[in-house]
Amino acid sequence: MAAVNASMIRPGGPTRRALLAAPLALGAGRVAAQPAAASGWPRRVTDMLGRTVELKAPPRAVLLGEGFQIANLALIHPDPASLLVGMGGERRQVDPLGDAAFRRAFPALERVPEITASVGQGGLPP
Repeated sequence: MAAVNASMIRPGGPTRRALLAAPLALGAGRVAAQPAAASGWPRRVTDMLGRTVELKAPPRAVLLGEGFQIANLALIHPDPASLLVGMGGERRQVDPLGDAAFRRAFPALERVPEITASVGQGGLPP
């Protein structure tokens, strides 16, 4: 997963850990117009490094450090662009045909800010 630094997150907004854990919580189950307690919230999730975070309610905003993760988000949410506050832009360079297909399927992706143009924070070779 690409590194995310504090300057990418709005002051007073969700923590970095909560944003990175949000896709895990979404995969654990979505809810529609149900009280948090009745639907299993708050929910504790653990990332690949074993870090645990508690989400008090279903995530409303997700930051994808790598654009390729849009495929995973699309598997668990019918309108993944509606959740995104930013995503990596490497998919456009590495897989332009796949990126174009996702942008046709989810036109709102055109309005999602790109936080990086390559995998991680480095650049692609010239």
